[in-house]
Amino acid sequence: VDTPILQEHLRGLLHEHVEATGSDHGHALLKNFAESAQQFWMVKPKQTDVAELLGHRARSTAELRVEVM
Repeated sequence: VDTPILQEHLRGLLHEHVEATGSDHGHALLKNFAESAQQFWMVKPKQTDVAELLGHRARSTAELRVEVM
């Protein structure tokens, strides 16, 4: 993923996964997130708007940021 809103959405999903599962792999992805994010792809129908798909139409990237400890 290569846009800030997609990166923050991905970071949030990974963070939730790590919190729920204790995944070491998920934690490693978060620890090196700048590099890890480049390994993910956003797959969606052509006609679908990304903002609507993610449900973050009116939110800024700062509002979506999830801090990783």
